[in-house]
Amino acid sequence: MLTLNIPLISTDDPPMEVEVKFPLFVLGVNGSGKSALLHCIAESKPKVKLLAGGRQLWLTTPILDTMVSNRQGLTKQREGRNFRLQERTQDSVKDGFPGAALHQLADRENELARRVMYSLRDSDGQTDKVDELLEDLPPFQRLNQLLSTAGFPFSLEIAEGRAAIHAVRNDSHSTRYGIDTMSDGERNAILTAAEVLAAEPCSTFLIDEPERHLHPSITVPFLSALFATREDCDFLVATNQLDLPLVVQGSKSLVVRSCRWEQGKPVGWDVNEVDFENGDEDLSEDIKRAILGARKKILFVEGTEKSLDMSLYPTLFPGISVTPAGSCEDVIRAVDGLRNSKSHHEIAAFGLIDRDARPDNDVRCLAQRGIHALPYYSVESLYYCDDAIDAVARRQASNFGCDANDMATAAREAAISAVRGEGERMAARVCEHRMRDMAKSQMTWKLIRDSEGESISIKVESVNYSEELSRYKRLVDEGDIEGLVARYPLRESGAFSQIASNLYFQNKDNYQSFVVARVRESSELAEALRSLIKPLADALIAE
Repeated sequence: MLTLNIPLISTDDPPMEVEVKFPLFVLGVNGSGKSALLHCIAESKPKVKLLAGGRQLWLTTPILDTMVSNRQGLTKQREGRNFRLQERTQDSVKDGFPGAALHQLADRENELARRVMYSLRDSDGQTDKVDELLEDLPPFQRLNQLLSTAGFPFSLEIAEGRAAIHAVRNDSHSTRYGIDTMSDGERNAILTAAEVLAAEPCSTFLIDEPERHLHPSITVPFLSALFATREDCDFLVATNQLDLPLVVQGSKSLVVRSCRWEQGKPVGWDVNEVDFENGDEDLSEDIKRAILGARKKILFVEGTEKSLDMSLYPTLFPGISVTPAGSCEDVIRAVDGLRNSKSHHEIAAFGLIDRDARPDNDVRCLAQRGIHALPYYSVESLYYCDDAIDAVARRQASNFGCDANDMATAAREAAISAVRGEGERMAARVCEHRMRDMAKSQMTWKLIRDSEGESISIKVESVNYSEELSRYKRLVDEGDIEGLVARYPLRESGAFSQIASNLYFQNKDNYQSFVVARVRESSELAEALRSLIKPLADALIAE
């Protein structure tokens, strides 16, 4: 078992001690310092083999023509180069290095064949010695078994005369071809498997980004087969594939957030250990994946990867992991799940949901749990607020030689015209949300248990439809498009398309993309939009 002492970013903190007694996955965003950590471990530990994701994979020939003495020197030279920090970004390996482990397996295969032959010759018909020699599978049979378990459609064989290695397709044609003509993914699997099988007992393997050359459907069974084949060895795997730690049984994870460099060398990491095996089984796969892939703060939002939330919020809150969770109920479950499982991680979880006419008391209760209700009807309120419209109008006026105030005024007036006759439907839609919330508040498990045959009753007048309709008409008469967007589902009207058209965009999607671009360019606009969701912005900064 390997014990790591990882120096932390803060020099006031002692190194983190991590015992590698399971497959250990090292995760983190690009540039966080995963590969640098592996290289530093490789430099400091004995019997460590670093299998870098960017190492040379091409083979110029399938022929086994390198002398044993040369191969030993090449292997040591390669290992020394792999331990150098610059090998993270460049490969100085020359021809002959990649296939060294295959040569070793071929030598062992030949040696086994010779020993079996000599035992048969000297046994006088007794096969006990031969049976003992064949108790373990021959090297290439073990290699082929591992490749088959991972789902590769070929096997390897040493050609007649022991001079070359060929691949044989597992099909009706049994097509043979040299390993030098294989795909990058196939060669990567063969060379990695050969390195693992050929290594000394109780070695440690540092595998950097195995998914770089392997299809996701192959990566998991391939690594699982490697781990099972060499249970005497320790494995550390740096990866960007978040599913790997979740499906490989018995694994643990290190999540690397960042790395501190001094004079071109890494000297400390912001890292924490994650172990789901001994924790709360109620955590969903999505929440576990979020823990492994997130920065120190994660914001769950409604919708999918293609929703308006995912375009805007990562721009407003750089450095925060923004993750779509689906419905508002999904956001609430995700935040509660993370906040109630602090023993697994060091992540601060937050949620942002549409207000959808929620009562003030519900909004306050949710905020105490880290879930903030957008103080407007939906995320469109940010895209179509006065600050956003004015900022876009100024840029478009500059592009087209128009007056910015005239453009913004025309956009608002066109939007008001589009919604003027929508009052009854818009007011009723808001009241519909209220009625749904009222019904939901009455539908408790105690009611279901104790009141069989009872019904739930809600009076329509209790949702104040007339009052809501009057409010809508007043906002329309005042020309307050921001107030209308904040309170009503204007996405169901033609208002947004009218705003986009009058600001010289083909459609509202183009306008919305332009708003996000302006947020990136203008710190003033970004701050104005953050001020509209100030409770969330303050919470993200404070915690």
